[in-house]
Amino acid sequence: MAKRYVVCHCCDAGFLSGKPHDPERDKGYGTCADCAPRVAESWAKHGFGGPQSGVAVGDLEGARARLRKYA
Repeated sequence: MAKRYVVCHCCDAGFLSGKPHDPERDKGYGTCADCAPRVAESWAKHGFGGPQSGVAVGDLEGARARLRKYA
């Protein structure tokens, strides 16, 4: 897959990624490597996207797996 420019939804840093786009995010946004650990902890603690989103990560490892899968 070709790499494309993505902006971190947490810190606004730009980076290149060949991973697919997360369908729960606005196009062009992802999570950079620096923010991923903090975002995973937040998702595991507070839930991902809120109860209305229907996307659950379950635990910290589930959150990390989702961040590894998508840009």
